[in-house]
Amino acid sequence: GILEISNASALGATARGSVLSGTFVDQGAALHIVGGASTDDFALTEQLALGSSSGSGEAVIKLVSGSATISNPFELAGDSAIEALSGELLLDDTTASSGAAMITVGSSCGLSNTCGLRIGGNSSGESGTVKTFLDSSAASGSDGINLGSQKLTINNNGTFRISGASTVSGEVLIDSGDLQLAHVDALQSSQIAMQNNAKLSFLTDFPETSPSDYLPDVVTLGDGDQTLFVEPGNTVVLNDVSFTGSGNLVKDGEGTLTFYDSSNGGIGGFQHTGSTTTLAGSFQTENPAYASSSSSSSSVLEQEEEEEELIV
Repeated sequence: GILEISNASALGATARGSVLSGTFVDQGAALHIVGGASTDDFALTEQLALGSSSGSGEAVIKLVSGSATISNPFELAGDSAIEALSGELLLDDTTASSGAAMITVGSSCGLSNTCGLRIGGNSSGESGTVKTFLDSSAASGSDGINLGSQKLTINNNGTFRISGASTVSGEVLIDSGDLQLAHVDALQSSQIAMQNNAKLSFLTDFPETSPSDYLPDVVTLGDGDQTLFVEPGNTVVLNDVSFTGSGNLVKDGEGTLTFYDSSNGGIGGFQHTGSTTTLAGSFQTENPAYASSSSSSSSVLEQEEEEEELIV
């Protein structure tokens, strides 16, 4: 069934961690939230729990309208979804002095059942945003999530910002959605699939890593344009990634994206069969330390004006 609330006190205020006396959303059920004018106007302090090891479908929290804050971390015990049709749904542990994992998975996840998390929006148009709290003064104060090796999906025009250090090592699927990374340790997945105009956004600097003998992470591009966005003022260095699939790689945002393949000191490469396009900012593919080596890529793919599109 569906329970819809339009008052932040409608569910009471169960003490943090008191799952048995809190609000439990089972598989196939949904909690709909009609929020306020801002996240501060609707602070849900009830202890929530999503999913179980039995039943079918997803356990769903859906922001129907307005904006809201969920202030207690909660656990997934089965496949679950958080959807924002409009506004902003903020996950913010308001009592913690440092960053917290706002979403975790139960002990049975990965053993007797799956506990994947899907972030969705409005499949027919503009959607809202789900985000964890961002402490702009100290990265250690930002909240994250801990899905372990469970799958993360962003679809239906949904937007999900992971603001703090997190554990997300399972498969990631971005399907007509936007996954925003605001912390260098927000994501550890080695298998990312992008399809249907997907977007992966970097909202902070990602410095060069030190790849050794391990295999590169794989980003599989589906048909059409799949976008890497780098926020203005930020620099992202990827030297341990391979792009595969039949899709087009599109670099957007005024920030700088640097990609080093195996000819430039990295361990990955451009293996996709589609084009590589720069819409804004700088896309550099040559490592100065390897300038004398032959590279399979153009040294710089830049566009100063939107109408000057370069494709390789």
